[in-house]
Parts: sequence; structure tokens; C-alpha cells
Amino acid sequence: MNYLRLLILIATVTIFVGCKKGFDYTTTNQPAVDNKEEEEEQIGEDLTQLMYKSIDGEWELIEWRGERLTEDTYLHISFDSAEQRFEMRDNLGSMYEQVKSGNFNISRDEQDRYILWGDYDNGVGDWNDDYILTFDQERMTWQRLESEEMMVFDKLTI
Repeated sequence: MNYLRLLILIATVTIFVGCKKGFDYTTTNQPAVDNKEEEEEQIGEDLTQLMYKSIDGEWELIEWRGERLTEDTYLHISFDSAEQRFEMRDNLGSMYEQVKSGNFNISRDEQDRYILWGDYDNGVGDWNDDYILTFDQERMTWQRLESEEMMVFDKLTI
């Protein structure tokens, strides 16, 4: 008799432990994932937020079109991801410093690449190009969306 009680107890525990929350046991055709598209969207949004956090701070252009910048030229850009604002200081193409500022955005395209784009405050309009954005530790790379041209930045520690 004790064996029968033990078997009933084991069977009861197995049933309660084995039940999944939210699973409909009356039908056999359940989807493998409740809503895969929503889950993928949430992951994409989380990764986009991570890209915003990664870009935050001050960056220095070290390589442009496959060439290192000369000692007398510079481009520094700082990003404030909370406000989605940037400020850029450079002397590219001029002996005098130029300061530009504006808004920036990061979005994910159909190929799951992160695209950086923006516009200027001075009424000039949008950036000339959109860029594929990638990070490797303290290094950021922009690749023009329409070509292979790349810009490589190092993060500055202030």
C-alpha cells in the first residue's frame, strides 16, 4: 500500500512541476515562440539603445579614406545620446577651426545594420551622407552607406 501512495505522490508532483505557465494543454498545435516578431523587435530596440550609449562621449577622427590624418588637421566630435545632439570641431579644408552642431539619430535598416544620420543647426540641412555605424571597444567606424569610404574614430578620455 505504501508503494501505491508513493507512486501517486510522485505522479502528482511530476504533473505540477511539468506544467508550463500559459501553455494550453487542450490543443497540440502551439507555436514554438509566443510572438517571435515582437521578441525580435524588442531585441533590435535594445541594441539600438546600446548603440546610443556606445556613441556617447568625445571622439577624434584618426583615419579618413584609408589615410591617417596629418598632425596639423583634426576633427573632434562629441555626442550627447540623451539629447541626441552632436558638436563637431574641425579644421579639415581650412586653417581655421569650424564648429558645427545639430541632431543625430541611429536607426536599424532591413539588413540589421545600424545607420547614423543627422542634420545641422545652421540651416544647411541634413548630413551629406548616412553612415553604417560599428564599434570595436574604444574605436568607432563610419562607412558611407553608398560607398566603401570609411572614417575611423578613437574615443577620447577626458
